[in-house]
Amino acid sequence: MRRKRSSILTKIIVFSLIIYACVNLISLRGRIEDARGQLHELRVAVAAKELRNAELEYEIENHNNPDVIANIARTQLGLVMPGEIVFYDGGIVSSSVSDANPAAAADPHTDPDFPAE
Repeated sequence: MRRKRSSILTKIIVFSLIIYACVNLISLRGRIEDARGQLHELRVAVAAKELRNAELEYEIENHNNPDVIANIARTQLGLVMPGEIVFYDGGIVSSSVSDANPAAAADPHTDPDFPAE
């Protein structure tokens, strides 16, 4: 009984299929890594949104709390308490309360040294 030798054409076809499979596996691996990166970014974004939702829920539940009202007035509206002085330092805002002269609080409408926004 004689063994048939496979033709050169069959060898080329099998080798081409192996090369095609390897190229597809490598490209698939790259797409999987990209998807993992996107998944991580989305998880970070979801965590940030959940934190913001928790903050908003707290503000809604405590909308009559004077501390919450004062915090919203300071952070979102830029208001200050009487006698409080606001210092602007390159975008960083700090404040202090002056008990000696409550009228010395900086007024953006009348104080010429107040930085323009």
